[in-house]
Amino acid sequence: MKLAILVPTFNSLETLKTLIGQVFKYTDGNFKLYVIEDGVNKKTVEYLKAIRKRKYKAIFHKNNMGITYSWNEGIRQGIKDRCTHFAVLNDDIELVKDWWNICQKEFEGNTHMVYLNHPSPIDFTGW
Repeated sequence: MKLAILVPTFNSLETLKTLIGQVFKYTDGNFKLYVIEDGVNKKTVEYLKAIRKRKYKAIFHKNNMGITYSWNEGIRQGIKDRCTHFAVLNDDIELVKDWWNICQKEFEGNTHMVYLNHPSPIDFTGW
């Protein structure tokens, strides 16, 4: 199993920094983080280009394409990289240790995608 963690972002540099740190701290196993910057905020672009992690890819849009376009872009990249499971994270949430294991247990094989929203530690929406 390879997990694609998709994080669309737009003008949220400070919360995005926190989330990215938590992804690498609290995510175990085979995963890749895709951050989709929608609107090209200069400071966000500089930060995302400075990240040097093997399990990371930044995608930049010249214009605000919208959340659905960003989700689809991340999913396409994940499929291209042979990811089998997908988690879509809002850029302002907070992760906890073992968050992905908690998600897997919650859905018990009923889905291959999890969408986490709201700044609470675990708030499930799945499909």
